Order: sequence, then structure tokens, then C-alpha cells
Amino acid sequence: MHTRRLRQSTVNLAILVSLALALVGCGGSTPDAPQSTNTTGTQPSGPSLTGQDIGQAATATRAIFDRLLAESGTPFSGWVILNDLGTSAQAVTQNELVGRLAHALKTDETPVRAALAELVRQDLISQAPGTTINPVLSLTPAGTIRFQQVQDGIKHIAQRLYRDLPPEDLATAHRVLATVTERANAELAR
Repeated sequence: MHTRRLRQSTVNLAILVSLALALVGCGGSTPDAPQSTNTTGTQPSGPSLTGQDIGQAATATRAIFDRLLAESGTPFSGWVILNDLGTSAQAVTQNELVGRLAHALKTDETPVRAALAELVRQDLISQAPGTTINPVLSLTPAGTIRFQQVQDGIKHIAQRLYRDLPPEDLATAHRVLATVTERANAELAR
């Protein structure tokens, strides 16, 4: 369940990145994509996926996502928290949420705690009354509205960017990115 919630908390951004990767993997290109320098006279066996491809896709889709977040007045770290709480089927304590998101974002807990405190200050997240050390967190009505507003924006962006991509290509992109992420996490754990 922990892994499922962690994936769900970042699924929207991952969808944007993985679907953008499908553009590259399917032979699509961007205006600033490097051109082939093949001088051997042999034809490559197919598109070659590199870290640069993944990085370019991530950067392009993140820029679109950041613009959406700016329009809603939500910083990225705040969105990750709102998304986690908005998609959670269970109550979550502050320490559980902070630890999980710090791990997922590859950061220490300080910026996650700061983002959480700001969301509480903005009345987007409430803390269960009577629990001050490790309160149970939930979205307020305003937090639910903000969560839904950004979710709707993500859906519209995804529809525009990926409307004509074959489902098989999207499934392949998802599998590739999941494997790369798993291997990168294993490298970080060494």
C-alpha cells in the first residue's frame, strides 16, 4: 500500500514526463533536439533512448506543469503534498507524510515540513484537533478545490500533448520509465 500511495502522490507529474518520453521514443523530435551524427553509413536499428532524451522530456513537461502551478498559486512541493492528501484513501499523520515525500523527492524533511506549514497557514490543509506532536492531516474545503483545480489542469494538458499517441507506445514509455526509476533508486541506495 505504501508503494501504491507513493506512486499515486506523484503520478500526474510522472504521466506528463513518461508521455513526453513517448514522443521521443516514437521518433518525434523537438526543435532543439540534436541531429544524428552517424557517419558510418550504417543505419541505426531504431531510436536510441538516452538520459538526455529523458531529461529534455522532463524539463519541457515540468516547465508546462510549473506554469500551471504558478497560475494556481501552488509551488511544486505544495502540489506534491496536496496531491498525496487528495488521492489518499486513508488518514495520514504528519510524520508519515513528510518522511514518505522527502524520500520520494530525494530531499531531507526540512523543505517538505516548510511546504506543509505554508499549506496549513493558507488553510489548504488542516491538522486534527488535539494532536500537536504528530497530527493527522487532511485537505480543507479550500485545499480540495485547489487540488481539483490543478488535477483538471493536468488532465487538459495531457489531452493536448498526448491525444494522438497510440496506447501501446504510452504503455511502453511507462514501462521504460518505471524501470529506469527503479534502477536509479537502486543506485541511490548503494
